[in-house]
Amino acid sequence: MSPLVLVAESDELTRLTLLYMLDALGYIASGVDDLDDMFSAMERVAFDILIASLTFHDPDAAVIAREAKLRQPGIKVIVASGYYPAEQLKPCIDAFVQKPFTMAQMDAAIRQFGFTA
Repeated sequence: MSPLVLVAESDELTRLTLLYMLDALGYIASGVDDLDDMFSAMERVAFDILIASLTFHDPDAAVIAREAKLRQPGIKVIVASGYYPAEQLKPCIDAFVQKPFTMAQMDAAIRQFGFTA
């Protein structure tokens, strides 16, 4: 079953690259560039996965994960970051992908939840 994926990334090039990767892997994905748009999209669509691509300028990843799960309790949250230590986020998120990442790493993060493209 192919999941509906929401990509939250403020950097346009990174967001478009990630959306291209997900499309090439066969996933259905849409992207937003800020938290307001992320929560607005979550009000309209029930997503299976949220990929939050975070930098040191973003709010706390745990806050983003908790808020997403409050709005959509069944959503899986994957954080992609080069700044946040994975062990610090584990209680709040479902998966962590270290930046820079490959298509195969992102695919593996999604497939661990039982989804396929």
